[in-house]
Amino acid sequence: MTNKVVNGDFRYSRIFSTAFFERAQWFYRTYGFKALLKRAVVRLFKLNPVEREVLRYSKLGNKVVFSRIYEQNLWANSESRSGHGSTYEFTGALRNELPEILERLAVKTFIDAPCGDFNWMRHVKLPSDCKYIGIDVVPQIVATNQTKFSDTEHQFRCQDITSEPLPFGDLIFCRDCLFHLSYADIRRFLVNFVESNSRYLMTTTHKNPDGFPNKDISSGAFRRIDLFRAPFNFGKAVVYRVEDYNPMGPEREMCVWTREDVAKVVENFGA
Repeated sequence: MTNKVVNGDFRYSRIFSTAFFERAQWFYRTYGFKALLKRAVVRLFKLNPVEREVLRYSKLGNKVVFSRIYEQNLWANSESRSGHGSTYEFTGALRNELPEILERLAVKTFIDAPCGDFNWMRHVKLPSDCKYIGIDVVPQIVATNQTKFSDTEHQFRCQDITSEPLPFGDLIFCRDCLFHLSYADIRRFLVNFVESNSRYLMTTTHKNPDGFPNKDISSGAFRRIDLFRAPFNFGKAVVYRVEDYNPMGPEREMCVWTREDVAKVVENFGA
């Protein structure tokens, strides 16, 4: 079985690949036949509005895809167009623990990429000597954030973290992002992180007690992601970890790795 690259995204040259059947078997064992059938109908008839937009606009790039999702509020949350994970209630544990992590790591420049609509992060009390830079690919988000939240300690920039150089940060905070990106875009982001010479990366990974396999997607879609498994193979020794989920959703955490740790991932990505 061979793979090919289409617009920077890896896709199987045959729909019914070995990976497809392995994924279907795992889903059946985990959730049962009814759930598998429902998932198949949604996928077959393209009933998921986010996946429809991704399919329609993926060739136009991440800025267009994520702008369409934001403009139409396809993540369907009334508090934050950045999705359920960006609500005040959801982020309680993270809001409590993040300031202490920044203090302990002596973070003076904090890069929030992507920053989304700044709905919950505006409630985080950063260390007094810490400068915040929020980055997002959606121009409308950045323009709104600049108008409402910019000051001497908070800046916002519009750029694609997968294709444009990242500024230096003592810590780059990449929450709820990689599980929306293709393998190719994830690798490009990690390369950008390493090349920025930033000290630490803090990013989201799902816990994996049921042993789900990672899979590739088109950027803008969603799947659970386990950064400790192939093709990422992040080191299990982390600097910090913070549980970041609510009881209604899949268990996940945010982990901190050093630049050296991430450089090893880039070097061996997919191996």
